[in-house]
Amino acid sequence: MTLKDKALILIGKLAIFIINFFQLGSASTWPGNIALFFNNNFIRNIVLKNPKIKINLVTGTNGKTTTTSLIVYILKENNYKVLNNSEGANLLNGIASSLIKHCKLNGLLDFNNAVFEVDENSFHLMLEQVNPYSIIILNLFRDQLDRYGETDIIFNKWLQGLKKIDSKCNIYLNGDDPQIYYLGQKIKAKITYFGLTNKFFIKKNIEHDVDSIYCPVCKSKLIYKGITYSHLGDYYCKCGFKRMKVENLEIDEKKYKIQGIFSLYNITALYLLLNNLYSISQQNINKYLTQFEPVFGRQEQIKFLDRYFYIFLSKNPVGLNQSINLSLKKFNLKKENIWFILNDRIPDGKDISWIWDADIEKLNNNYKRIFVSGDRLYDMAIRLKYAGCSINLCSNNLYKSLKIIMKKLKINEKIIVFPTYTSMLELRKILKGKKFE
Repeated sequence: MTLKDKALILIGKLAIFIINFFQLGSASTWPGNIALFFNNNFIRNIVLKNPKIKINLVTGTNGKTTTTSLIVYILKENNYKVLNNSEGANLLNGIASSLIKHCKLNGLLDFNNAVFEVDENSFHLMLEQVNPYSIIILNLFRDQLDRYGETDIIFNKWLQGLKKIDSKCNIYLNGDDPQIYYLGQKIKAKITYFGLTNKFFIKKNIEHDVDSIYCPVCKSKLIYKGITYSHLGDYYCKCGFKRMKVENLEIDEKKYKIQGIFSLYNITALYLLLNNLYSISQQNINKYLTQFEPVFGRQEQIKFLDRYFYIFLSKNPVGLNQSINLSLKKFNLKKENIWFILNDRIPDGKDISWIWDADIEKLNNNYKRIFVSGDRLYDMAIRLKYAGCSINLCSNNLYKSLKIIMKKLKINEKIIVFPTYTSMLELRKILKGKKFE
């Protein structure tokens, strides 16, 4: 490790102190930004300084934060010391910031395990910096098209990155996703495919929120025996490509506070990883799963001035569809309020055309009121109008919108919130700490 790296650690720790002291933020990105600006191999150098650390990476379009948080929680409950990017900053600067925060000035880390959530568009870059012990790839959907492009662009980046890793790496791939299953056929590693049991393949017809329904081998349209949601299911092609060798578990989602068929994929993946690589029994894993509280913005419940806010982060068509499906299942929406918040800032993606691919029509007048706000509230309002929904138009200012909504809600009333990423963070800041008048 160079003198330059040690200086960058010191500067980064000073930046963390200043940011925390003046309450300028969480210091989850800027220290890493500084380090990587002066040394783009900073992460690699820290990792090489700590060769005993087993690095586990989790990526995919949806479910990264929940899956990572669950793995970290269960490992810690089983007395493992685990390093992770707990603030959810999943670009390289967030991971570098986490390393700076927890390492000593000489670069040493007092951990034997690390679990990092990695943005899908940064995953191939992370593979250039570390030699992972394990990888979980959850799914691949369209998201932030203006930044990431179509799914085949992400797929090719993943493939090029994975071709370079050590063949001893343990990789857990969602075998119910055709592109991800095909990815496993192209790389050399210890691969385990995970998926769901047949009882969850209840859909027979392909819906329109799909991204990978064509055979990755011959480009013919895939045939599905059953679908869980979107393009995930039991598929085959006339050319011989088909889903096979998928490990699954009998899971009862009713036991857990995190629900939804999408959550079952996350749970299956972490079950296999923790059982296979850390010898943690399924009984032990299940014990802590039942205790786990949803992480920020992912099925999170917040009580605010005697009203109950249920937050379902919804940042792409598949995510919003699953949020709506779970809400219809979990709540009697005819008696509940709904709040759509649509932003188009850089972390959300500037292209908001995705709202037209979401099945908002499923609400079908199953609500008491619908409120709309955010930077692009008028776009969201038009989409809801086309879906046949009557709406209460609020403000593009979240604070002002909340004041309007609070006047409408009675004591103990519920409101189900579907926010994009930046609006979710802003809303939580108000609900969990900022003074409200």
